[in-house]
Amino acid sequence: MVCDYGSTVILLHPYTGGAGASTVTLPAPQLNNIEHYNLKTSFGTAMSGDIYSYIKTPAVSKLTMSFVRLTLALKNEMILFLDTIGGDDIKLTDWLGNDWKGKISGNPVQFEEGINRYNLTLEFEGVPV
Repeated sequence: MVCDYGSTVILLHPYTGGAGASTVTLPAPQLNNIEHYNLKTSFGTAMSGDIYSYIKTPAVSKLTMSFVRLTLALKNEMILFLDTIGGDDIKLTDWLGNDWKGKISGNPVQFEEGINRYNLTLEFEGVPV
């Protein structure tokens, strides 16, 4: 099943856009997408002897998105985009319309080949803006 809210994921490099910017528009990802949280719980003792805890949420989130049935042209466009960005920050607009600033992780990005179509699992680490 595919997400249908915004229906696309847009990748932009450089993050600020402008003249000469590269853009790739991917179809909506599968619904099994994951936003990873690396929550940390800390415990302490107050001067009164009471024990307390708090949860620290890191600023960076990791998104894992699965795209299916990509055409050969879109696969080649994505490969060219990945070669262009290097390790630079990019802007990702997700299928919900949220903007993120970060980097594509999970290097190397690999495509799974199907019958005249390609599947891609993309990992992105960044912060919402």
